[in-house]
Amino acid sequence: MINFNNKVLIGSQSTMGTKIANELSKFGIYTSTRQSFSEETLRKHNAVLIDNTAEDMDEIIETVVSNPTLNVRTFVLTKETEQSIYDKNGVLFISESLETESICELIRHCVEEVNTHKRLEIAASKMLLYYGVQPNLKGYRYLVESVTMVAENPDFAFDINKMLYPAIAEIHGVKIASVERAIRTAIEAAYARTKAEKFEELFNYSTTKPWNSEFIAVVAEKIRIGFVS
Repeated sequence: MINFNNKVLIGSQSTMGTKIANELSKFGIYTSTRQSFSEETLRKHNAVLIDNTAEDMDEIIETVVSNPTLNVRTFVLTKETEQSIYDKNGVLFISESLETESICELIRHCVEEVNTHKRLEIAASKMLLYYGVQPNLKGYRYLVESVTMVAENPDFAFDINKMLYPAIAEIHGVKIASVERAIRTAIEAAYARTKAEKFEELFNYSTTKPWNSEFIAVVAEKIRIGFVS
């Protein structure tokens, strides 16, 4: 069965491009092939594979890579190189020397990984809103990302000052102290405007205003348990 939440655009109508599209369909991934495509078309997909072996696609690759608003996983099929797979600025280059099945398995894994991340982000957003975190605060966005990161990798919760805050700060180009302060402000505001019973429901015990690390870890763990149960 085709999963229309997993959509891959094949930037080529070559024999290779068509073969990859057909193989991805066997994994239940929706695919479409285009010799050329617009940004509007690209935004409707989770990932794009640009076949750079069929013709010179450098301009299209540059357009996709240089536009920070295009939130799609990008793969480029290249002529045979020394490295079968290599990452360059977030773009995964794949040598045509790999078997079609291996290429498709790699794309499938990456697409499903992206979808899992998005589902975790949505779950984090819903939970933060439920507990009164205001979405108009910078700390809200930092919290969504922090909770998602910890749900994906619980090790981040062990030392948020050295692991989590720096990661969030790098993403947004701000100071680590700004991340900590914004998150603390968002949690304090939520605690002040939300009934204490809600926070007791979250922690399963009576609590005063929680520390950043405590709040992030508990929300992330509840989301993680929900995904694996």
